[in-house]
Amino acid sequence: MDNNTYLTIAEKLRIIREHKEITQPSFADALGGCAVSKISETESGKKQYTDEEVEKLKKLLGIEDAPLTDEKIEKFRSKLFVWRDYTREWEAEKSQESKESLAIIQQ
Repeated sequence: MDNNTYLTIAEKLRIIREHKEITQPSFADALGGCAVSKISETESGKKQYTDEEVEKLKKLLGIEDAPLTDEKIEKFRSKLFVWRDYTREWEAEKSQESKESLAIIQQ
């Protein structure tokens, strides 16, 4: 697993917030005008966001469907691996069909 898996949800949200250049006061506003100190304390690990707060912040960041918990990341990975395997099978099938078509032409 990569290092991102070991970050807390608050740390992940902070990284995305900073990347998108969104301020802590904007986060506080998104949570109904809570104190900026709550955002600071949560990002430093002293407090935690509630599930409802996480959803509001994900909406603000435009990442509503992003998997942030280890469980959701693992589900996402397994779906990605299934998709990858399906794609490989489909490509192999198409490759075989093309090979058969070329064989007919070459005869």
